[in-house]
Amino acid sequence: MHNCEQDATFCVDLIVKPQEMTPVSDVVRYRLRRDGRIVGWMREELTGQRFYSREGLWWSGRQIKWTHRDRCCGLQDIDDRWLHEGDVVQSVSGSWFARRKKWLILCSVESGWTLVRSGLGGQVNTLTEQEASTVRWRWSGFGWSLGA
Repeated sequence: MHNCEQDATFCVDLIVKPQEMTPVSDVVRYRLRRDGRIVGWMREELTGQRFYSREGLWWSGRQIKWTHRDRCCGLQDIDDRWLHEGDVVQSVSGSWFARRKKWLILCSVESGWTLVRSGLGGQVNTLTEQEASTVRWRWSGFGWSLGA
C-alpha cells in the first residue's frame, strides 16, 4: 500500500461533482428504443419543442421512429454516461461484496426514482432518490434485455 505522506506525486484527490436525480415531472431527456435496440435520444425544451439525436451529440428536429422511451434520471455514472430507467448499475465504492450488487433503476410518477435489487432471501432491497444520489455508479447493462 502506498503512503501519501512519503510521496505526494502518487496521491490524487478524486473530485466528484454533486449530483441529484431529476424530479419525474421535470424529465426532459429520453433514450429511444425500437425492437429491443437503442435508436437514439430525445430532449424536450420548455417550449415543448423536441430535438432528436442518433448518437447523443448532434441534435435536430428530425424525428426518430421509436416504440419505447426511457426517462433519464439525471445522474451520470463514473464514465459520464447518462443513466436511464431500466438501466442496471453497480456501486464503484465500498467493499468487494457491495460492488458486486446490481441495482435496477425504476421510475414511477407516484414514488419517483427507486433503485431495486433482490436480496439473499428473495426480499426486495430499495434505495431512495436521496440514497442513490450519494453513491458513485457504473453502468452495467440493461434491465429490459434480461428477459429476452
